[in-house]
Amino acid sequence: MRIKITEVIDPPKGFSQSQVTAISIKGTPKKDTLYDLVEIDEYTEAQRNLFESLPKLYFNSLCFQYEARNIIELREQIKIHLGKGYSKIKYTDHNYNIITIKYKDKNTIPRDVIEDYNRGNIGRIELIVRSTTTYTKPQFVDMVDSLIREMLVSGVLLTKQGKKFAEILEKIKFTE
Repeated sequence: MRIKITEVIDPPKGFSQSQVTAISIKGTPKKDTLYDLVEIDEYTEAQRNLFESLPKLYFNSLCFQYEARNIIELREQIKIHLGKGYSKIKYTDHNYNIITIKYKDKNTIPRDVIEDYNRGNIGRIELIVRSTTTYTKPQFVDMVDSLIREMLVSGVLLTKQGKKFAEILEKIKFTE
């Protein structure tokens, strides 16, 4: 279950416990059921919007050093190199079954599959990039900060996109 607390109400006179008003985001709460709440530190919508705008600027500046033919590919490369990388691997076994494993278990891929991939059968293994929705706030902030620093070093400020990039930096009060 996932809920968002929208209001904390001071305890009524004679009671010691506060009451809360919440929005159910996922799942259905049950009346008179005890839940342990854990605070989740997520990145904000503004931070998400910032990340969505930066790869577009970076792509249009032509200063990026990744292999990317469009903004979507560039965003994926940024998540791989500056973010948390891959989450899963899909591969086909010798019976043409599609197997999905966690990236950290990559050493369990059969040797024949890896050899076949190395010989040029690149369709046999697919690396799945980790979604930013699974990032913690510190991980997300670190990725965005690294992207901004890379864009500065790459010279985005010296391109036609420089004015817009400078406005973004000023708006978020970015300092080195």
